[in-house]
Formats: sequence, structure tokens, C-alpha cells
Amino acid sequence: MESSSGLPSSMTQKKMTKQLTRKKDDTPLLFAARAGDLDAVMEILTGTREEELKGLLEKQNQSGETALYVAVQYGNVGVVREMIKYYDLAGAGIKARNGFDAFHVAAKRGDLEILRVLMEVHPELSMTAAASQPLLKSNGKTALHSAARNGHVEVVRALLTIERGIATRKDKKGQTALHMAVKGQNVVVVEELIHAEPSSINMVDTKGQLSLTYSNQERKNSDCHAATPAWTRVETDKGLNNAINSTTVVGVLIATVTFAAIFTVPGQYVDDPAEIPPGQALGEANIAPRAPFIIFFLFDSIALFISLAVVVVQTSVVVIENRAKKQLMSIINKLMWIACALVSVAFLALSYIVVGEHEKWLAVGVTIIGATIMVTTLGTMCYWVVKHRIESSSMRSIRRSSLGSRSRSFSVSLMSDSEMLNSEHNRMYAI
Repeated sequence: MESSSGLPSSMTQKKMTKQLTRKKDDTPLLFAARAGDLDAVMEILTGTREEELKGLLEKQNQSGETALYVAVQYGNVGVVREMIKYYDLAGAGIKARNGFDAFHVAAKRGDLEILRVLMEVHPELSMTAAASQPLLKSNGKTALHSAARNGHVEVVRALLTIERGIATRKDKKGQTALHMAVKGQNVVVVEELIHAEPSSINMVDTKGQLSLTYSNQERKNSDCHAATPAWTRVETDKGLNNAINSTTVVGVLIATVTFAAIFTVPGQYVDDPAEIPPGQALGEANIAPRAPFIIFFLFDSIALFISLAVVVVQTSVVVIENRAKKQLMSIINKLMWIACALVSVAFLALSYIVVGEHEKWLAVGVTIIGATIMVTTLGTMCYWVVKHRIESSSMRSIRRSSLGSRSRSFSVSLMSDSEMLNSEHNRMYAI
């Protein structure tokens, strides 16, 4: 069995017993709270007159600790649960000489049970700032900063449920909890904070540093790359959003060009009712009977409707999850490839009419050049797609193997996963 601090209970008890000594200026209430003696605590509280109770609760020893503070510090949940009922917000937020109040101590220790007890009575404590030594001026760090820096995932989640705005709260250095989480290199904490407030990834501190900057610094100075996976996902999400926006613009452009092309064909149309050539009708294109025009008309029309379909989907469907975004983009990209290929064929077909019979070599030359460019481009894109899928499949297999061996060697497998993900961070791929 383990304690909330992550140490085995026997070790925790041994440590606490060793430290369980009366400090200078300790009141009987402070000593009872430190010892976790609930009966003694309740006897003192109920036996104290009401006008003296507030002073007793706020009484500090030489370290600036109150009875509530030491009860939290030693993880005495039962004592905290009863004592907090007697404290007002100001009393519960009294800071010790180390700059922390009871709430910050619980967050730093990762004691979720005590935090919940405190938040039930005084949720405002989550927004209080710690103080810096030795002048005890506020350094602006909230309990979320402390929990994020120490990698306490459940505590971070609990604090975010109370007030999501706390994720963007800055300390005196201009750093958010996300800066602290990246320094602490806990992937899950980083992801929780980004999910709660995506805009925090663009927030800079007083030195103009983004959270990612600290991630890069940690990677240079440490073998642990724990913050990399979350940032890789963030950057991938940005890339997908950019691709979606670009595809919408290109779809509109192709639709506009193909629509206009059908009504601006060379040779004009039959527009004089008095001079209608045999076999043709009023408004018909003069080159309508020719095979190149038929090819142009069919391919241009298909490209037009494909582009319109893409625009409708892009402007109507809202996709949140990254995997779904990739699947949607994969389909839409292939449709845009087809539309571009069809427009190219339509252009080349019409070029045979424009240059005339005597200059057909020009059309042939343009066809060879255009076909070479398009085949090379689409072939390269297909190569990147296939390569990316093979690499992704291999990466998933390696990651599954790494997860299976993590119980035997956590640190090694964590580093291996991080290195693999880091290799993806700056990679370009097609979908």
C-alpha cells in the first residue's frame, strides 16, 4: 500500500514519526494537529470560547505554520476535514514562512483527498498565490503551478474543474502552469492543460519564452523527453488545420476556373439566328462537334463538381478529433488530386484546337511537359502517402512493444518512445 505522496506507507510513517517533534511556539492545537490526534483537536476546539477560537486557529509557530497547515503537511485528512469547518477564507489562506499556505502544500504533495476537502469549503483557495522568500512577497504561483511542476495529474484535473481560467494565470515571471508542466516533463499534465486552455501554448513569460522553449531546453539538458509527445500532437493539429483551410481555398479556386472555362471556349458560339450552320443550334459552341472539345467539356465539368463537393464538405463539417481530421483530409486530398488531373487533361485537350492543325506540335510538346510534371507530382505525393503509412504502422508496432516492456524498464522505454516521437516532430508527410 502506498500513501498519497507516492511513498510506501511504512516509509511515510517512519519519516513522519521522525519529524513529529514539537516546534518552538507550538500550541497544544498545533501539536495535536501534527500528530493527527482528532480527539484532542476536537476537545481543544470545542473547549475554547468563541471569541478566542479565531486567534487560536490562526496562531502560528516559529515557522509561521498554523494548525491547519501542519495537519495538511502531515496528511491527516480526518483532522483537516473537521478543522476546516472552523476556518474562514482568510485564516485558511495564512502562509507559513516558506511562502505556502495549506492549500499549496496539499497541491505540492499531490494529496488529492485533502485538496477536495479544502475545496469543498473554500474553493477560492485555488486562486491564491504563493509567496517567495525571504520577503514573503507574492510570486504569483497558484496551487496549479505547484501541482503541474510536480506532475500531480489528478490534482491538476481537480483544480481545472473548479476554474478553467486558472490555466492562464501567470506568476510574477509571466509563466503559466503549462510552463511549469513542461519543466516537470509530465506528458499527461501537459496534455490536460493544453486541452483545458489551448491558447496557453502561445502565452509567453516576461522573457518572451513560450512553453515549448523550455521543452527544447529540457531536451538539451536531460535524457528524458517527456514533453515532446504533447507538443508533437499540438503541432500536428496546427498542420492539419492549415491543410484544411488551404484545401478550401484551392477548391473554391478550381471551381471558379472550371466554371468560367466552359463559357469562354475559343471559337465563340452560334449567336446569329440568321446564320445557323447546318447541324448546329443557336448558342452551341462552334467547336462542339470536335473530339477535343468533348473531352474538355466532360473533364472540366467533373472537376467543377468535385471541387464544389469539397467546398460544401469543408464549410459544413466540423471535425474535432485529430484522427477524424486526418481521415477527412485524406479523402478530400485525393479528390483534389483528381480535380487537378482532370483540369490538366481539359486544358491539354483544348490546346489542340487553339494551336490549329499546322501548329499541333506545340500542343504535343505542352502535353508531354504537362503530363511529366503532373505524373511526377502525383507520383511523389503517392510515394509520401505510402511511406508515411508504412512508417506509422511500424511506429505503432514499436510503441506497442515498448508499452509492453515498460513494466520492466520504465525509464528506458519512456526515452525510446520520446525519441521516436521526437523524430516525427519536424517530419513532413502527405495524407
